[in-house]
Formats: sequence, structure tokens, C-alpha cells
Amino acid sequence: MSERPAQLIPEEAPHVLLLRSPDAEGEDRYVQALAERGFRAVCRPVLRFAFAGAPGFTGGDVTARLRRPDRYEGLILTSPRASQALADVLLDASSGLQETWQGKPAFTVGPKTANLLRESGLKPTGEDSGDADALAAHIVQEMPNEAGAARPLLFLCGNRRREALPERLRAEGVAFEECVAYETHLREGPWLKASNGETPDWAVFFSPSGVEAVRQSDEPGWGAVRKAALGPTTAGALEAAGGPPDAVAARPTPEALAEALAMAGQSA
Repeated sequence: MSERPAQLIPEEAPHVLLLRSPDAEGEDRYVQALAERGFRAVCRPVLRFAFAGAPGFTGGDVTARLRRPDRYEGLILTSPRASQALADVLLDASSGLQETWQGKPAFTVGPKTANLLRESGLKPTGEDSGDADALAAHIVQEMPNEAGAARPLLFLCGNRRREALPERLRAEGVAFEECVAYETHLREGPWLKASNGETPDWAVFFSPSGVEAVRQSDEPGWGAVRKAALGPTTAGALEAAGGPPDAVAARPTPEALAEALAMAGQSA
């Protein structure tokens, strides 16, 4: 089980379980932001991801789609994993595709996904939308919806993507094509235990799939731990799983999460 401890802070500080994979390089951004607000945090991934070429992958052929930039008006990506799948193709020097996509809009949500797109040489738009509903409104505003007025957008998504964005785009007449660029699989728990074997003070959920992964383990600690969500979509999944979260980050950033937990702690 992968964990990355917080910097040295008092043992009695509130213990936060971040249900996500730690950052690949350096100190985890969420661990650091929470430590600065007096929390002891560790990362514990509840999901695993598979990309094209992995054994058993049943998603779409991302490379084949990206080799036809003339067919698409632009891109939609709503997760870092989709950006990773895109980068695996565009940053391959042998593909010669990076320049062909640079002039097209890349609609996205969240700073991490947007930064990954910039590293791939693209210009993201919509990163401050906050969630899929707001991103859909941004796309509708930016894209023509008259029949035949535009080529479709290429929506690189996961196998467990939510319906909110596609439904809104269909309702508004915005053409798009989906391609499953990665698969999300639930790991097996138990999850809601701190490194010392006790129930943590907080469990932070980063996606509805993360909520599902913990709930399927049917852990007795579910009712004892305070729960936080990184955004409204995950907050809705927590509410559907048994009650509203105790804190919701105003934006999908480490600083906003730390602020939400600190504010919730003051009102407890």
C-alpha cells in the first residue's frame, strides 16, 4: 500500500487520509498544503488506471483519433489521466502530431489537467470552470451549435466518466465524439485506517469512483470519519452514499482543500 507521510508536525495534529496517488515528484502538493495548516496527511491510492497498450485494455484507439486532427474542432479533457494519455501520443517525437493540435482549443477543468496540457504544447481553456457542468456551459458559449457549422470535438475520457457533460452538450447541439483513453479500476480496501491503525480524523475524496471504492469495502469506520470532497461532483457522490460531506473545496486545488478543512475544524 503506497503512502507518503507529511512533514514532521505534532503527533496530536488532525490526521487526514488523502484517497489519491501521491505526486510523482517532490513532496505531494496536498500533503504540503495541509501541513501548512496544521494537518498530518498521507496519500493512499484507492484507484488504479490502465492506458492503451496495457494488458486487457478495452478502450479506444487514442493514437488513431489523434492522427486525424482535420476531423476535429478541438479537444475535451476533464482529468489528468486523459491528459496523460494525450501526452503519451503528442510528445512522442515519431508521431509528428504535436504541432497539428496546437492551434485547436483544448477544453478542460482544473489546474492540474490544464498544466499537463500546457506541457504537451496545447492551450487549455475553461480550467477555472470548477466542474463538468460549468465546463459544458463554457463549451456551449465558445462553440457554434448550428447543424454542420463545426466539426466535432474529440472528448478523451475514462470508462467511468459522468453523464453531466455529454448530456449538456447533446442538449445544446454541440457535436463531439468520445474516445475512452484510460480505464479506472477500484482497488480493494480496507481504507479508513491511519498508519497507526486508528480511524483518521478526515478522509478526503477526489472523485465519485473513490467514494465507490471505499463504500464497496463496507468499512465500520465510515460513520466515524469526517469526509471532505474536492468538488461538487464528488460531494454529490458522498451525499448519495450516506450523507453530505463535512467540507467541500471551493476549487480543485491543494490550497482550497486545506482552507475548507481548516474552516470546518473551526466550526466543529
